[in-house]
Amino acid sequence: MRAGVDSEQAQAVTPRTGVTPPRLAAVPRETVVAGMLGDPATFFRDHWRRAPFLAPQAGHAVAGAYGVEDYLADLADAVAPPFRAVTVQDGARVFSQHDTVEDLRAAVAAGAVSATKISRLWHGGGPTSWGWMRALFGDLCRAVAMIYLDPETCEDVDLFLAGPRSGLGAHIDATDVFTLQLAGERHWTVDETVQLPAILDLMRDPAWHPSQEVPFQAPTRSFTLQPGDGLYVPAHAVHRVSGVSWSVSLSFGLRTVNEIDLIEHLLDRAKRSRYRGLPPLPSWPASEADGNAAAKRELVGRVRDLLRQIEFAATATAMAPLRLPATLAEPSADVPDGSPQERRPGVRPPPCGND
Repeated sequence: MRAGVDSEQAQAVTPRTGVTPPRLAAVPRETVVAGMLGDPATFFRDHWRRAPFLAPQAGHAVAGAYGVEDYLADLADAVAPPFRAVTVQDGARVFSQHDTVEDLRAAVAAGAVSATKISRLWHGGGPTSWGWMRALFGDLCRAVAMIYLDPETCEDVDLFLAGPRSGLGAHIDATDVFTLQLAGERHWTVDETVQLPAILDLMRDPAWHPSQEVPFQAPTRSFTLQPGDGLYVPAHAVHRVSGVSWSVSLSFGLRTVNEIDLIEHLLDRAKRSRYRGLPPLPSWPASEADGNAAAKRELVGRVRDLLRQIEFAATATAMAPLRLPATLAEPSADVPDGSPQERRPGVRPPPCGND
């Protein structure tokens, strides 16, 4: 037996012999999304961006469909070592690297959390199980999102492997998080209501860093998620997640966006299109008075023209129906698992997630 893993823990992560768990592909996604939201009118009135929402057995069909060994096998298949884990020491996060999945398992047994940000990998393919998760995320976006800009801006999806001693301290995420417990149990403590002004003040403090623990801002609610349970945690709600048993959880994070995010997206799109070939601005020093004045007038005029184009594009983007990448549809022959580009072995692991 590997050092650092006691007999009880080793038994907890041993695959069940003779039992074939149901595959995720057989789980109807529409029932999972419906269960995660409950009554939509009540959800959006009482919980969206305001308060946590527990959805017991929202995904009851996923219980047992994806466990510890599935997570480790997919990780080894899709990500090149070293594998990262994260824990908390003295109120701040500390990352460690591990050459094998067995070393990673031992780190999780000792209290770390392994997180794979599958949304940074799944548009290029990945394990079959991730295709189902990707399609479920698309369904969830269609149910709750108003606007989608691009994967980098709007997707923050993690698979978490945690052990009985795992914990990352209290923190905040700038994402609306829908967690689906796939295997085992984890305990959540969450602000009862979002205290947005206080959190934004905290984030503006130059001394604050996202890796630091954050004090709870309101009375809290506690939830122990069992396989199949769902939990919505609104963006900017302080929360802490602790291990109860060996567990795997799927965290769908829909990042919040503001006007700066939209403008950055449109500017980036402009740079990659017709603005890429623009000639440079004329430039004359102050000593060349006439040339200097004319160059500045041209600069102002070209900026005004660009801002008008950005305003038109922003209006069109805001008013258009929600559009998602083809990869967020259900995997099919039309959208192969390897599109838009083939997944290549040896991809470096993305940074660990939050929970």
